[in-house]
Amino acid sequence: MTASAVAARTARVPRIAAPRWLRVLLRSVLDLVLVVWLAATVAFLALRLIPGDPLDVLLSGVQDATPEMRAAIAAHYGLDQPVIVQYFAYLLGVVQGDLGTSYHRGAPSQRCCSASWERRSSSRWPPCCSPWCSRRPSRC
Repeated sequence: MTASAVAARTARVPRIAAPRWLRVLLRSVLDLVLVVWLAATVAFLALRLIPGDPLDVLLSGVQDATPEMRAAIAAHYGLDQPVIVQYFAYLLGVVQGDLGTSYHRGAPSQRCCSASWERRSSSRWPPCCSPWCSRRPSRC
């Protein structure tokens, strides 16, 4: 090997440094993904570690729940599937913006949360200062 061949092999290719704002943006997006994943995992595990069966909560008002009823409700909510399948289905829903169905109300969680937020925000803010005024002028 000649000296020029050795120098060519050991010479580093100059890298083009990414702009600082791009590095900060990518780091922030990565942090956001990690935080959402961690929060979703903690919420899923918390619901699974609570003592009791979710079917008992769902059927708390039904005195004579038959095994067929229990099986149908478990299939509807996906509680008859293995926990790992439930976890990945939950994560997929979180990524798509679907937080699932409220066991207590039987409605999508987003609708329950948004209705609760709207009630709270409209009762605490005077009409002229409400954060909803800019979007819904009819409420002001």
